[in-house]
Amino acid sequence: MTLSPGSRLGPYEILAPLGAGGMGEVYRARDAKLGRDVAIKVLPEAFASDPARLARFRREAQVLATLNHPHIAAIYGMEESSGVEALVLELVEGDTLAERLARGRMPMDEVLEVARQIGDGLEAAHERGIVHRDLKPANVKITPDGKVKVLDFGLAKALSEDTSSPDVSHSPTLTAAATQAGVVIGTAAYMSPEQARGRAIDKRSDIWSFGVVLYEMLSGRRCFEGETVSDVLAAVLRQDPDWSALPPETPAPSRALLRRCLERDPKKRLRDIGDAWLETVGEPAPPVAPSPKTSAPAWLAAVVAALLAGFGVARWLAAPRAVPAAPPVHAVVPLPPGTELFGWASPVVAISRDGRTLAFVARKGGEPPVLWIHRLDRSETRVVPDSVSAEGPFFSDDGQWLAFATNVSAASATINGSLKKYSLATGLTQDISAIPDYFGGAWAADGSIAAAVLTTGGLWRFSAAGGRPDTSAETVLANGKPTRRALSWPQWLSTTEILVAEDAETPWGRAAVLDFPTRTIHDVETGVSFARYTADGRLLVARSDRTVLAAPFDPGKRQVKGPFVAVLRDVAFGCNGASALAVSDNGTLVYASGYIRGSGMDLARLVRITEKGEVTNLPFPPELLGRYPAPSPDGRSLAVLTTDGYVWIYELDRQVRRRLPLGDTRGQGWGIVWSPDGTSVAYTATSPGADGWSIQRQKADGSAPAETIVSAGEEQYPLAWTPDGREVIYTVFGDKGGLFALPVVGGGSARRLTAGLVSGASVSPDGRWIAYDWNDPEGWQSVIARLSGEGGRVVVAPQARFPRFSPDGRFVHYLQNDAMVRVPVRFGERPELGSPEVLFRTPVRGYSVAPDGRGFFLVVDDGDTGIVRELHLVTNWFSELERLAPAGQAK
Repeated sequence: MTLSPGSRLGPYEILAPLGAGGMGEVYRARDAKLGRDVAIKVLPEAFASDPARLARFRREAQVLATLNHPHIAAIYGMEESSGVEALVLELVEGDTLAERLARGRMPMDEVLEVARQIGDGLEAAHERGIVHRDLKPANVKITPDGKVKVLDFGLAKALSEDTSSPDVSHSPTLTAAATQAGVVIGTAAYMSPEQARGRAIDKRSDIWSFGVVLYEMLSGRRCFEGETVSDVLAAVLRQDPDWSALPPETPAPSRALLRRCLERDPKKRLRDIGDAWLETVGEPAPPVAPSPKTSAPAWLAAVVAALLAGFGVARWLAAPRAVPAAPPVHAVVPLPPGTELFGWASPVVAISRDGRTLAFVARKGGEPPVLWIHRLDRSETRVVPDSVSAEGPFFSDDGQWLAFATNVSAASATINGSLKKYSLATGLTQDISAIPDYFGGAWAADGSIAAAVLTTGGLWRFSAAGGRPDTSAETVLANGKPTRRALSWPQWLSTTEILVAEDAETPWGRAAVLDFPTRTIHDVETGVSFARYTADGRLLVARSDRTVLAAPFDPGKRQVKGPFVAVLRDVAFGCNGASALAVSDNGTLVYASGYIRGSGMDLARLVRITEKGEVTNLPFPPELLGRYPAPSPDGRSLAVLTTDGYVWIYELDRQVRRRLPLGDTRGQGWGIVWSPDGTSVAYTATSPGADGWSIQRQKADGSAPAETIVSAGEEQYPLAWTPDGREVIYTVFGDKGGLFALPVVGGGSARRLTAGLVSGASVSPDGRWIAYDWNDPEGWQSVIARLSGEGGRVVVAPQARFPRFSPDGRFVHYLQNDAMVRVPVRFGERPELGSPEVLFRTPVRGYSVAPDGRGFFLVVDDGDTGIVRELHLVTNWFSELERLAPAGQAK
């Protein structure tokens, strides 16, 4: 039945005809209820007079309506009016793949993208037991923004008269009144041999059809041709494809894969990822047991791998992508039940360049964190094997590999961590190289990997296949001079240039570009702690207030081309500035809001606790507190460094807090101490343009500006003030690090008390002894030594942290796991230690001994407040980015 424009079919107003074929006539219509355009497919009139066929078709249509997938055109429902039966379908704008092929052979990157999306749709249907049965270019639409939709999924079966007796004549385009011979021949050209013979078919028939379509996209010509339907079917049944028609540069793995798709015997034809891996790699892969919680690996991954084997993906540096017109769509991706985002000093989320796969680090309860991957197109989440204690995931260019680090520690120069890679195709994890610590990595188009290693500074470059790293970029050239820079969070802009953050652990870090061959570093922007370049040509940077800004960027000239504009707020980040944010090349944004447990950037509370473990919450809201609440000598105030760079004085009697005026500097890290007279505090700080961290002294009432007592240099923190007020004890991390005593009365140079990695110091009330954390080759331990630096160390407790003298000097307190322990101490020529006593057990981030000797001030996590249990997802984010930060703005 033909419908005329302006007529109605139930609530749908017919607007215009779209086409006709063996499976019915198709019209554009307007859904008045929902205000959207749809496609109306009027079914052949034979249905109206055959109640049995119509009932069976409705049952099939109900099954097909369950296919909810981004690459399958949806069935919205059925409509019956005045004897007309019609399907209501998603209206997909754009050309069909047949129309695209009519314009000539497709370039490789376009073939790859279209094949991937078709395969994704096929796989989703096959997992539900649905076979297309009529896959061909005319049933594939490509929208103006490049999205692929497979049309008419399963309708061949739904429209056939009797599924119990398959026959070639049951193909609707062969039996219905199709008026164009080309349409009939076209359908026959994509049939599998078993379908052409009228035999029972399954998903392997679709794989044959997929191979035929892929062959045509690669070669620009049909795989099976003939003047009549019989000639075409004869070619399908007996004639081998003309493999010489494939482009000469087609890689061998791609040819092998096509042969497996176009194997006439269905038993020998490609049907799972194991067969595909055999062809693409050239040797069998170890069997991988499918997870009971997730679907089996996609066979399409092998198609992508095969194509990438010879062609790769063009780098987007030279020509930023056009901004898609589609509006952004916001969604939430819940983390697996019972888990939370977890990380220390590396990015905890990543997204593949094609926007299909997310990776994130999360943990369940108190278990160690592991790496998870989530397929956006399948709503599938699974754990990456061998990823316990994972950090900093990042994808390969083709999205087939995921790299990450495990067991890394910036607190030790011992190389006990591993850089690893996980294959999304095989489900196997392999080691790449040992690594001492890790602050993010990036996978280049040429297969090399860069990882930030702060123990030695700079970047190490690895081959993804393994082997010894290239460590030449530990030292870089800045303004022509060799220097060591703390480089973090790399992102390749090309195979030779990489975007990095410098000194990213400070609120005043810098974004820079490192030229790897010359090791020359070029500063791009200051005052930021994280940077990413997007495929639409913008530089994203993060500030310490968790705001992300964007500006147009020319990577070739390493220049920002316009003003920075805020585009995201409340983005979670780690203690060293790594934002929980990633953007794919097609404009899919994933980010987290809140606080990441384990990063030091989660909310904490101040409490007072007695030696018996009785807790009193101090009357202040949760805050981004550092480790050490430093009590004033009279015990009436606490000085605290917050991890967003401010120094706060909490007045306990008045129950108020005030922020010290730091000027253009920011507090940094966890070191803050009071002078013995209670008038001043000393803390670590940084400022714009400073080459490292300094130690500042400032009046506690804020009445005078801060003064520098230790010039900017390596990472350094004040740990204690001697009781006579004459010296400040501070630690320096780095090659020339150790524990130092600086005269602040009478002048003079700092003296080194000990070398090595030291933290957490406390001076005895008589000023003769010092307790501190020392990291020896066996790990951290609490020790006591003479403040004069003479003599050796006495171990208070192994595997302990934060030793503190009691105000009367009779005890030393320390933390051992979650236990607060005190041990009696008597001093002679050497300290004499008594038996340790556990006072209480509670998770503690940091503590100080109350000056009155009656308990402790603690910094404790604020439960689950603000903890990240879901990810925000925004598709088509580039259109939002263009609205917020137009590329045409001038600087």
